[in-house]
Amino acid sequence: MRLEALASQGVHKAETLLGIAYFCGTGTDADYAISRGYFESAAAGGESEPLVYLAWMNCLGMGGECDMAKAEELLRGSIEAADSGDCNVQYALGMAYYLGGVPGGRDLPKSSYYLERAAMNDHRDAQCFLASMYLRGDGVPCDPAKARFLLERAAGNGSAEAAAMLRAQASEEA
Repeated sequence: MRLEALASQGVHKAETLLGIAYFCGTGTDADYAISRGYFESAAAGGESEPLVYLAWMNCLGMGGECDMAKAEELLRGSIEAADSGDCNVQYALGMAYYLGGVPGGRDLPKSSYYLERAAMNDHRDAQCFLASMYLRGDGVPCDPAKARFLLERAAGNGSAEAAAMLRAQASEEA
């Protein structure tokens, strides 16, 4: 069954995934108003991950008005969910802090903190992105060994991007 059909039946995880697709423009054109609608419905149904994106959208006025008070409230809810161990929220928070989609703007120490937590919970996208940060020394110390460790874990978790980065590293070393 397609995500749209599941979302129309009130499956909140499907609403979250559609919200992300419209937010990022993955498989569709980016549309922040549609994204916001899916996120609001999923959050009302108890999903935590949409809180990060709604905070981001309220902070920057994406798909609606800029509302910093609402953004801060949603951010607090996101942090609570991340602190309870939700690796999807940890990853989304890490990316929001990295890209500056939170009240206060870009914050690399908070970004790396949440990405580390998600990576330790085997979130392959977090592992891959954090590895790229360690390779560049972007907000974290440059540490190729740690980057390689994270890429190996991400590849082991099924990340094609991590596997490609490892192959590129191996060909550079040869």
